[in-house]
Amino acid sequence: MKNGDQLVDARYYSTSGGYSAAKHEVWSEPVSNLFPGIRVPYLIGKSYTFDPEDDSKLLTINTQDEKQIEEFYKNISLKSYDSDSPWFRWKVGLSKQELQNTINANIKLRYGADPQFILTKDSDGNFISKPIPEEGIGEILDMYVAKRGEGGNITELVIVGTTGTYKIVKEFNIRFLIRPRAVDTKGSDVILYRATGGSQGYNASSLKNYSILPSAFFTFDIIKDENNNINSVIFYGGGNGHGVGMSQYGAKCLSDRGWTYDKILTTYYTDIELVNIYNQTNNLENNPLELLILLAEGLLDSAEEGNNKGTI
Repeated sequence: MKNGDQLVDARYYSTSGGYSAAKHEVWSEPVSNLFPGIRVPYLIGKSYTFDPEDDSKLLTINTQDEKQIEEFYKNISLKSYDSDSPWFRWKVGLSKQELQNTINANIKLRYGADPQFILTKDSDGNFISKPIPEEGIGEILDMYVAKRGEGGNITELVIVGTTGTYKIVKEFNIRFLIRPRAVDTKGSDVILYRATGGSQGYNASSLKNYSILPSAFFTFDIIKDENNNINSVIFYGGGNGHGVGMSQYGAKCLSDRGWTYDKILTTYYTDIELVNIYNQTNNLENNPLELLILLAEGLLDSAEEGNNKGTI
């Protein structure tokens, strides 16, 4: 697969919850650490959900509208390319104590691993990188989505605690911060409920103490008591994985429908060209000098790689 003269960076993941994510809104640039990064034209956010009114079309929603996102991820009756996956829809609930426990258990870890993207609000209202207090966020007071990617995945989550206000940037940091497992929540087993597409209830097998939030494609309800204090939070989401490139479950479902490999690949990787490398090899065989140059370059690259790894 090529985009222009370049080989495609063929990212893939387990399951789409109905939308994909754009690569530049999931990972920062490798050298500059810029985030969002540089947009890759064939790894973008788009819908894979069938329109309930006309399943020959794909449903589109405003992925920046929290009300539409809420309705989308709470709707387990929708169908998509990934309907057969048990990860198409999921939900998990945490009490206030469980939620703040898992956040406090992990926020310092994420700051240590990715300090430029675990930010603290300063006295001027700016979010800056600074060490997290020993007690973490303290008691949780509020939580809200600050920004979503073009596919609806959360890229910035703000958490208000008694020690300060924190912005968690990038999907992996967000998913790792809210780990739905008893070792972090310090309570009883945490149950993650799942559903296939077109369901009337969470009909897939549930999981205990899953290691990380399945995806950043989610919404949540904050349940409060009569005094407006947080009682619990319920997370409603879809999909499993980062959401960039090809969904493995989706590709299987499309294959089962009779789609050919080229149609599947061009569906998931936008504006790419499939090139026959064997034809290219045959052309090289007719040009011995060019083939010799390529072989020499390959040997040089192998030698340099071995030297860098200390193997030669």
